Amino acid sequence: MSHPIAAAPPSSAWWTSDAVVVGVLVAGIAVYAYGAVRTWRGTGMVRGVAPWQAAAYGAGIAVLGVALLSSLDPAGDMRFWAHMAQHELMMLIAAPLIVLGRPGGPLLRTLPRRWRGRVRRAARRRGLERAWWILTTPAVALAIHAVARWLWHLPATSAAALADERIHALQHLTLFGSAVLLWWTLIRGRYGAAGPATTATRSRARTPASIEASELSSRAAGGATPGARSAGSRRAAWSPSSGGAPP
Repeated sequence: MSHPIAAAPPSSAWWTSDAVVVGVLVAGIAVYAYGAVRTWRGTGMVRGVAPWQAAAYGAGIAVLGVALLSSLDPAGDMRFWAHMAQHELMMLIAAPLIVLGRPGGPLLRTLPRRWRGRVRRAARRRGLERAWWILTTPAVALAIHAVARWLWHLPATSAAALADERIHALQHLTLFGSAVLLWWTLIRGRYGAAGPATTATRSRARTPASIEASELSSRAAGGATPGARSAGSRRAAWSPSSGGAPP
């Protein structure tokens, strides 16, 4: 596949300082850190977000920073290998690290208590759960990611992304977003190593928001997790007490 070749930028421009990208990454770290600290204060590190999960999330953000702010970004305008390396860092390294970090829990912890209840109720709506159940079917998640890869690496769309920063941002967003969906399905989905299908506590998947909100509300109350309290229920969430790998 051909790839447009541009003139080499000066060495001083090989490290970028895109204000939007920097702002998003810093906000991602700040919100997660604030939520994680609140979780640890309320439930402790054992039952809350584990330190290794926080480290995984931080590493994922750092990899995104390397992909989007380092010399790979301007080099991608000139060299196809750099362009592909940038995308693979985002999809194969940053995305699974962020999924392992379980950002849903800390994000919910940043909300007021009454809002968390609203999020939990909204996430449990049958239509939303059904849509998430379909999206996190392994074949569907894989197909979505494969289509995103294929569309954005056609010569026409690739050239358009290089010519327009808005299209380039959309390219990165869809590639990374579809990768997160795929990795969530593989790691935390109902067929994943840490998913509810590996336990005896549930028979169908729920949205990340409903899972995190249920776990956090249970832990804050000092009781057993939803999965431990209703081990036969269709609406029970995964819990450490139910066995299997942690989500």
